[in-house]
Amino acid sequence: MKSTIDFLFKDVSDNKDGKELFGFSAQTVKKRINDIEHNYFEGRKIYHGLSKSKNNAIIFRCEIKGLLLLLLKLELEDVFRDDKSKKSGVTIGNIDRIIDSYVFALDEELLSDYEYRVLMQFTDIDDGFTFLESIKAFRNELSKSLIILATKYHDHAANYFKMFIKRIRDISVSMIYGSYDLKQLNSSLLLQPLDLKIALIRAINQICDDLYYFKEDMICRRRINLLDNKQLSEEYNNIRNKHLCIKENRVDDQRELTSDEFQHDELDIIDIRDELTSLLCKYYEQKYPHVPVITSTPPTKENIVDMLSKTEKGLYRYIELFIKMQKLCYGKLSEDECEEIYTYEPFLREFYNTRFQLLHTEIHDWSFANYLPQVETYLTRQIKKDALTNIDQINEIIKTTMDRCRADVMKRIQIIATEMNKYDNKELLEIEYSGIIDNIEEIEATCESLAKNLIAMILKQEADRNKEPKPY
Repeated sequence: MKSTIDFLFKDVSDNKDGKELFGFSAQTVKKRINDIEHNYFEGRKIYHGLSKSKNNAIIFRCEIKGLLLLLLKLELEDVFRDDKSKKSGVTIGNIDRIIDSYVFALDEELLSDYEYRVLMQFTDIDDGFTFLESIKAFRNELSKSLIILATKYHDHAANYFKMFIKRIRDISVSMIYGSYDLKQLNSSLLLQPLDLKIALIRAINQICDDLYYFKEDMICRRRINLLDNKQLSEEYNNIRNKHLCIKENRVDDQRELTSDEFQHDELDIIDIRDELTSLLCKYYEQKYPHVPVITSTPPTKENIVDMLSKTEKGLYRYIELFIKMQKLCYGKLSEDECEEIYTYEPFLREFYNTRFQLLHTEIHDWSFANYLPQVETYLTRQIKKDALTNIDQINEIIKTTMDRCRADVMKRIQIIATEMNKYDNKELLEIEYSGIIDNIEEIEATCESLAKNLIAMILKQEADRNKEPKPY
């Protein structure tokens, strides 16, 4: 079969020999493709050519090749179909395959820009991957906490086991209340879906609706115009004329031209694919102008400097408000100043909101509440004595407070970093805790197992929720 702008099974197969894909035999792949078309696309021949024959060739249409490959990989490696999976759950060994699917989905060579854009309307791959990575981080932190809980037990009078239990229970209670409040919404919409398959099916269907159509024979044919976009349809039609042959103006009788049938010598398959990709990028940028992006900002030195700067500005504003409030309480404001406060309702709101924000500001887990009451006490004494007379005094209070806060934060960072790094260094652990190193390794293995089981439980419940897949 000669090459067209679409990709043959051989083109995408392992080693480009048409024998295997993702390590599965061609026969297994063909069977799974038929299952996908039947289960998720109502029998529409989304993976097949224009022939009605029983041995219709497998085709990966160039506009959705990446999405089709990703869906096929997920189906072939479905841990819930695997014989090694437990009926009551998923074996831990299979979780790495699930994480690998996210790694594969984020491969820049897999999805085109517009495929990624459409897929992101139904899920956030980066967010899903970040969640999986956060489970790994949870595993590491839990492991360290348990080791520290045991090795530092004799250094504290406080019962950290009770504190640990209370923190865990507080989190559990918070999740129960949150789940209860959002139960109605989450019954129809998974707020944090992790299963890529549902989103993939929706994305493929969306592009299919825009670019293809299906008749009773379920064959996937290309539209002659872009759906709902007259502006780009003419350009699309020009590209379509280069690679699509329509017999006697009957759009249903269409076939892809092979490379040796192109009318212009300078054209080749890659050129047409590039033109089509460029056009579809413009099309979906107009259709979906915003791509949801989830970013996380771990505490780095730069972030800490930024937090200290914002806190300093907040403190400066709060001191202005606090001085006015205290002078009001001690009868040290003029009638005009008092009337201004009484008639300016937002004053009290800003005062309390600013104080609340400062008290609940945490810089690298160190609360600014350690400093604010001291500032308030000092200011109150000065106001009582009428000793607060100029702006330089206020600037000095702020500078002294922030210098103390900055020094304390950086000291804590250094202490924590030094101690935490030790638990990531096997050689140091073996030296310092040689008598319990086996126990430490078992705790780490247990936390690894725990983290993977968490992922397994989440994905299994999502899979059970969609046991009978419907077209999306």
